[in-house]
Amino acid sequence: MNEGSNTAFPYRPLGLRLLCLVSFVYYGLLTGITALGLVLSATGNSLIETYTGQYGISGGRLLLFLIIAFLANATILTGCIKLWMLKKSGLLLFLIPAVILFALQLFMGEINWINTSVNGILFLLLTSYLKFME
Repeated sequence: MNEGSNTAFPYRPLGLRLLCLVSFVYYGLLTGITALGLVLSATGNSLIETYTGQYGISGGRLLLFLIIAFLANATILTGCIKLWMLKKSGLLLFLIPAVILFALQLFMGEINWINTSVNGILFLLLTSYLKFME
């Protein structure tokens, strides 16, 4: 093989491929769900206040959370795409929004431990492949 074919298809370990594919699906779904929540919150504000009123979350506060969650999940998805291209900057695009989401959950007083655990586990597993990235 010549060097030209190596640069066109860089070596990507199977574990990194699987992690990237799982991340694409997970954060793609989260981005789609939060986008759907944004669309539905504009049309069903009374429904949102009905279901979240007992928890003390106003419709405006929920809308703000959905906007921040959408932007954070879209940025994490962008980070996953950069990680697929073996760019170390993708790890920062993955970590910073995840920390922002965790801080936002702390601020709202309700922590989603499943999402926080998935973010932490994926981040730790992805950092183990740092030597393959440029």
